[in-house]
Amino acid sequence: MAEKKKASERTSYEVRERWNAANYAQIAFRMNKDDAEKFKEKCAQTGISQASVLKDAVYRFLED
Repeated sequence: MAEKKKASERTSYEVRERWNAANYAQIAFRMNKDDAEKFKEKCAQTGISQASVLKDAVYRFLED
């Protein structure tokens, strides 16, 4: 049986989700499955999150 979350936990989650929706944008793109798998594997091997690699690339690009 699934655990029920406390009202305060649900409220906190909902507040956080509203704040994120108002303050962040999501960027998505498609790439070859083989390349995506290689990327995921390399991130796991190096202990670097996929998001941080992509964010760093975007910020470097914006600085140019």
